[in-house]
This record gives sequence, C-alpha cells and structure tokens, in this order.
Amino acid sequence: MTAFPCFQPLLAAALLLWLSPTGVVSAAIACGVAGSAGDRAGERHAPSSPVSAPEDTTPRAAGEPEQEAAAPAPTFTRDIAPILYDNCAVCHRPGESAPFSLLTYADARKRAWQMGLVTESRFMPPWKPEAGYGRFAGARRLTDEQIATIRRWEKAGAPEGPAESLPPLPRFAAGWLLGKPDLVIRMAEAFVLGPDGTDVYRNFLLPIPVERRRFVRGVEFRPSNRSIVHHARMAVDRSDASRKLDARDPRPGWEEGMSFGQAQNPDGHYLGWTPGRVPHLARDDMAWRLDPGTDLVVQVHMQPTGKNEPLQVSVGFFFTETPPARIPAFFRLTSKSIDIPADERSYTIRDSFELPIDVDVLGVYPHAHYLGKSIKGWAELPDGRTEWLLWIRDWDFNWQDQYWYVEPLFLPKGTTVRMEIVYDNSEGNIRNPNHPPQRVVYGERATDEMGDLFLQVVPRNNSDLATLKRKTAERETYVSIARLEKALTENPLNTGDHQALALHYRRVGRNRKAVEHLQEATRLAPDDAAVRNNLGAALQSLGRLEDAAQAYRAALQLDPAHAEAHNNLGLILARNGRSGEAEHQFLLALESRPDYGQAHLNLGFLLARQGRTGEARRQFEVAARSAPDSAQMQNNAGVALAGLGELAAAIERYRRALALMPSSADAHDNLGTALHQLGRPREAIAHYRESLRLRPGSAATRTHLGVALAEVGDLDAAIEQFEAALALDPDHRLARRNLGTVLLKRRMESPDPIP
Repeated sequence: MTAFPCFQPLLAAALLLWLSPTGVVSAAIACGVAGSAGDRAGERHAPSSPVSAPEDTTPRAAGEPEQEAAAPAPTFTRDIAPILYDNCAVCHRPGESAPFSLLTYADARKRAWQMGLVTESRFMPPWKPEAGYGRFAGARRLTDEQIATIRRWEKAGAPEGPAESLPPLPRFAAGWLLGKPDLVIRMAEAFVLGPDGTDVYRNFLLPIPVERRRFVRGVEFRPSNRSIVHHARMAVDRSDASRKLDARDPRPGWEEGMSFGQAQNPDGHYLGWTPGRVPHLARDDMAWRLDPGTDLVVQVHMQPTGKNEPLQVSVGFFFTETPPARIPAFFRLTSKSIDIPADERSYTIRDSFELPIDVDVLGVYPHAHYLGKSIKGWAELPDGRTEWLLWIRDWDFNWQDQYWYVEPLFLPKGTTVRMEIVYDNSEGNIRNPNHPPQRVVYGERATDEMGDLFLQVVPRNNSDLATLKRKTAERETYVSIARLEKALTENPLNTGDHQALALHYRRVGRNRKAVEHLQEATRLAPDDAAVRNNLGAALQSLGRLEDAAQAYRAALQLDPAHAEAHNNLGLILARNGRSGEAEHQFLLALESRPDYGQAHLNLGFLLARQGRTGEARRQFEVAARSAPDSAQMQNNAGVALAGLGELAAAIERYRRALALMPSSADAHDNLGTALHQLGRPREAIAHYRESLRLRPGSAATRTHLGVALAEVGDLDAAIEQFEAALALDPDHRLARRNLGTVLLKRRMESPDPIP
C-alpha cells in the first residue's frame, strides 16, 4: 500500500518549506511503499485487516476537467479567500501555531505554488482520518473542487480579483480559539528547559481560583513557547497531593514521568493539547464539576533545542451554569507489551473489549509514536454489523488529534470494540528516529512506542457508569500485569517491577501471586521497609495474620516511623483482642502522620468498642477533616458517627460524600438509613431509590426501601420491593419477615373477610 503519493525531487523540496507547527518537517511528505515482512507466527504480524474495508472514498487529487478550460480563472478575493478562511486561518494567522499567515492576498500569493502542491497531495490541511470511516465534526478535508480551484488559481498567476468580492476576515478572540475565556490561569513563574538531553515530561501546578462550584464545558491550553512543546495533558487534583509534590522541587513543577499522581481526568473528560488541534466544547449537559480548592495539573512533554528555552503556560476555562445530566467515561484499547525488532516493517498490535452496557460513543483519540504507520478502530455489533470508528492510513506523530463524531455512535451491550495498529521500524520509514533502526519497546519517551485508541463514551443509563468503570479498570490492570510480567522475564532483578506487579495482582484478588513477588522483592531489597509493609498487607489478605504481623514488625525495625506499618499492625492486634497494644500502634502511626485519616478512623472504632465515645467521635471528625475531598473517607466517617448514634453528624458526612461523588450508591444508602432512623421515611425513600438506580442488585437496599414504603402506607410498593429482594437473595430473612408482616397488615385492612 502506498503510504503517500510520490513526488518528484523538486516537488518534495517545495514541501520541505511547509513545516509542522513544532518546526519539524512532517514525514507525511515521504515517498515509498510500505512492504510486508510476511506472515509469521505471533501477535507481531497481521496478515490482513480482520474487517472488510468499505469502498475507499478518500478524495483524490483533482485534475482540471476539460469542460472548465474556458471558465474564468479563479481569483483570491472571490474563490481562494473563502477556502483559506474556512479551513486554514485557524492556524495560519499571526500568533498561532503555523509558521506563516494566509489571511491576506500578499500572504497567499507568495505561497501559491506550495498551496497547490500541499493541498493536491492532501498534506494540508492536516486531517488524518480516511473519508468513509467515521463522520467527524470539524473535518478539515478539502473537496476535489476546492483543490482544483487552488491549482487553477496558481497556474493562472494567482490573480487577486475585485476588492468588493473579498469576504470579511474571520473573527478570533485575541489569543484564544474558542473565544474569550470565562477564567484564565497562568503559571506564576516561567520554567526554563535546559539545552541538552532528551524528552522531558514535567508537571506544573496551577491553582484554580473559584469561590463556588462551577461547571466546565471546555479548556484551552496556551504555551508561551510552542517550539519546545510536543504535547500536553491536563488533570484536576481535588486533594493537596500535587501541592506537596510541587513543594519538593525548588523550580516550577516537578518531574514524575507520565504519572499524574492523584490528579485525575475530570468526570470522564480527557484534557489535552497537540499542535494544530482545535479545543473542544462539551455539551452543556456533559460539563464537568469544578469545586473551590481544586488544582489543575498540566503535564508538558518538552524537547530540548540546544539552548535554554523558557516556558510559561496559560489555560482558559469556559463555564456553563448547567449541571451535568450525563457523565461520560474514558477507556482505551491498548497494548503495553510492544517489542518491535529492528528492520520490522509491519509489526502489529491488536486489542478488543466487549461492552458490558449500552453506550453512545462521543469521540476517539488515537495515539502512537514515530514508528506508527496505520491505526484502525471498529465495532462488531451483536447483530453482526460492523461500524467503523476510525482509520488513519498514514499516521503522523506530529499531527495527533482527538476526533468527535457529528452524531454520537450508539453501541449496544455485547458489542466488541477492536483496534489494530501497525508499526514500521525499517530504514524506509522517514519518521524513524533511529538510523540504523533499533529495537523499540513500550515506554513513555517519544523514541519508545505506545499504542492506544481512547474512546469517550456516555452510558445510555447513568446507573451503568459504575459497571463500565469497574470493567475498564479491571482490564487496565490486566494490561499492566502483562507488561510487568514481560519486563520481569528480561530483568528478574527489578525490585520496583516486582512490587508493582504484586499491587496489580492484589487489585484482581490474586493475593498468592502478590505474596510470591513481594517475597522476591524482599529478597532483592532486604532493607526496604515499604516492601516489608506491602508483603504484610498481602499476607493479611490471605488470613495469615501471624506472618503479616511479623512482616510489619520487620518494616518497623527498618523504619520506626513507617505510619502504614504501625496502622496495619494495630489492626491485627485489635482483631486479636490486644486493645492496648493496638491503640499504641495507631497513636504511633498518627505521631508520624498526623493527617493519616485511616488511622484516625481505626483508632476511633477501637475507642468506641471500649465505650470511650467522646474520644471516638473526635477521631472520626478528625478523619473526615483529614480528607475533605475524599467521598470514601466522608462516607466512612459517616458510618462511624452513625455507629455512635450521632445521626445528625453522620448525615452531614453522607451529604458531603454525595456532593463529591453523586454516583455513590453506598452514601445514598447510608443517608437513607440515617434519615429513616430519624423518622424521616419520605426523604429516606428518595435516597434508597437513587441507590437502587445506581446499584439495582442490592437486596438489602430493596428491603430498606420496602420498610420505608410500608411506614408511609404504600403497602403494594413495599411488597414489590420485598419480593424483588427475595428474588435477588432467597435467604434474606429480613425481607421475608417484613414481607409476611406487610401481607398480613394488608389483609387485616381489607374489607373482605379473612377466610
């Protein structure tokens, strides 16, 4: 398959003048045929696409139809300016990413010949998806007629035309593609990138000064120095974790590879920037929540230029007053086991995922590095139909983008989404950074490789969001397990990989495997207290409490101030009835980390069991204050306070948890129970119903709802809930007892005689 039309040397030389926004000549101008290494066993070699490709409708370079030979020559004002203003001006204007402007006749006339070449070859405007493989909004693909018009104008000598035919200049807000932002935040101090080295991934903290909850439709990233920025990602941190990381480095920001720490994509939205990418505004009903005290973490991928380069980042926020009615989710098809031999021309990775729920797909974001050659994504529906998600025939690392569908694409439960990415690690790949080619494996540097197809989807039913998140998190864990297992076959002495693999095994409940790797990590790093503590936690999960306690004590011998080891040892001692020793361990944990919320909770539970309710209550309140932005901690503190009979304080914590995470079924259930206990069954019913909407399979919640419904006199609805609870759990004694009571009450109230 020809990767791109071949050009004569003079033509290729002309294209060299048309630079990408980063100043790097895009390899899309290369000539050459992508060959095949043949079909050999293993994942690396794809015989052919597993999907029958539809007819290739990609527009081809237009010729000059004979019937138009006598037509008047196109002019700039009448014919060319509308094309440029609609398709090119977003980048080709002063202060934007393109290296020159095309707003005026003088600008365009100087580059008429180049314009003809780059549009005819479809090198410009940069739009990588193939036509017919997904209908995307904002497509920058010129029509055959537009391309032919530019060519005819150039051959006619690029005439200007009458001034009255010139359309108005497109209007852009100064410096912003989406218009004037509602809020702009900037780095307080510029970061200076050194002249030498390779890729630098650096995180920068930008506090977001809002005094009340806002809802964000979009953000726009603006770097002061585009020449060093390859791409950027953004996430939000509702804790103070990123501030602590930032404080450790005297320079602006901190380096942590591609990790965001505790910062996360906000409410299922991916925030990113690449050169030439137009920022996106979400629908009003899918804005994301922004609370006071939230920080924006901006991760910038920079590449040294041989001299010191300053960088200062600005980010614009665009708000709406409409709270989100639907919350999207982001997941990806990926491989972290990439291992491309030198000179391999057609290395292929594939991945698939069966959707556990009905979703609408809003957009896709493909990602690979310099060796990427093509990226395909498609969906196989349960009825046998195939829907294309995306096909990029000629991948270019310098023109990454996120693509949004004109209309959301509905995919029902049971659909299998698939991706296939092909890489070219041969000398014939002009984008290959290594000459001669070298083996390339998975990694975060630009000279490593990655392979992802991200999908942003929104569940048809909001209650299904938790199911989707759980399933996608599980598959991400298994992807990481595969990568770490492969890495340890090559380097079995890597302590960090043994620990990371153990953590992933614990997440999927494979604690025996976790113990094996932590024991090996302990052998490799006998003086590492953290490894000993992690080993203890894995042993504790297996019920091996004595072995776990021994591991915690070994960790504390190495590091007497290890807060987690003190807390974990305290739990074992408390379980064994050794309350005094357990209390001592919890206090030592808090001496090392006064804001350790879990230790405060555990100490509170211990004190409550001893009848020291006043002290316990103080511990629960401190635990809640230690993590004000953690819905889980607020809910747990509420449970603890409810156990003391402090229902008003518990309700306050449950409400705080729901403000942080409205989709928490546990918090809705707990709040309903507290309200019910206070004699407010109608309010309780609303929260029980919301809990069931989020988690319909809970027999306990249905039983609670049935009791509340019976109290307000809705006996038929109560019976329905008790019967549903018994269908879920036939042995649920409380549901069975209450069902009998309500049935008897209804018969007693019936005017018909009891037989």
